[in-house]
Amino acid sequence: MALPKEFISICFNEALKGKGRVSPNPLSGAVIVKNGNIISKGFHKSFGSPHAEISALKKAGSKAKNSTLYLTLEPCTHFGKTPPCADEIIKSGVKKVVVSMLDPNPMFEGKGISKLRNHGIQVETGILKDEAEELNKFAMKYNQSNIPYVTLRIIRSLDDALTCSSKGKNKWICQETKNFIYELRNEYDAVLIGRNLARIENPSLKVKNSKQRQPYRIVLDTNLSLPTNLRLFRDEQRELTIIIAGSHMEGSKKGDSLEKRGTRVIYAKRNPHQSLNLDSVLAELGRINLSSLLVEGGRQIFSSFIRQNLFDELNNILVPKFVGNGFGSAFTLGNFNDTRKNGLKFCKTEKLGDDLLLVFKNENL
Repeated sequence: MALPKEFISICFNEALKGKGRVSPNPLSGAVIVKNGNIISKGFHKSFGSPHAEISALKKAGSKAKNSTLYLTLEPCTHFGKTPPCADEIIKSGVKKVVVSMLDPNPMFEGKGISKLRNHGIQVETGILKDEAEELNKFAMKYNQSNIPYVTLRIIRSLDDALTCSSKGKNKWICQETKNFIYELRNEYDAVLIGRNLARIENPSLKVKNSKQRQPYRIVLDTNLSLPTNLRLFRDEQRELTIIIAGSHMEGSKKGDSLEKRGTRVIYAKRNPHQSLNLDSVLAELGRINLSSLLVEGGRQIFSSFIRQNLFDELNNILVPKFVGNGFGSAFTLGNFNDTRKNGLKFCKTEKLGDDLLLVFKNENL
């Protein structure tokens, strides 16, 4: 007979089917088991759609009575886009509920568990909790801070050059790395770059498959100086382009013109150096319900996020090539002196064809 951990692992696989589509909600998966056999499975397909347990209960029908319901996430107790899941579980006649992690929203944490127990349903929590929290790292960060989870995606050569791409062709990286980048973009709510990279490379920042969900494309352009003939302003996904400018540009003709062309412009505060204040940028992105942000460069952008300690994760892709002259160092940290007690936590390594991915978590937030 399968163990609870095995059923929770199946829940994780179900939850992943909603990756990139449920934000700002957490990913969730459900499995209903009776007499050791799986009766039904479900997952949260998209924001506003039924939650995982509702999908599984609907499939199970009357068979759910006296069963065990396995969940990645504590069932909700409040009315939102959908009715409370805890109420439906109580009505179904489920005998026991096994939950991996509690609701990441502090306002609702533990309420679903209490409600089920008050109605005589046995509840077990905490199985594969760390794995569940990693699965829902975006929702956890957003619910606790109201700003998105930030990942820096950096590609570096053996001579420490930043190899973003060459005229948009990514000639330095292998196909496996390109595919990995496409998958990352599909997972995150938005991709962010700086004005210089947008102007020089003229990227589209899309995922490979046009039928897949496309992320928002965000460009930091303090003074709204980008030319409007870039692909980000003219392609079929232009409604997904967001320009973040300094608050001094609000009400300007440039901003109004971009808005009329279908490009969203958001205004953020500036720092004493008259560039964008990244704290303000992240707060503005949180206000429009973006729970995850993939930062793709360039070097000044990377350096600013690192100096200000405003990132949660770093994906460092090492390309086994010497790029040579013409490409500067990956960072411009200047006289930066890192006095923090802890550095980055190494999480994993993965081979991407000829390239190597190193994943680190920031423990200093």
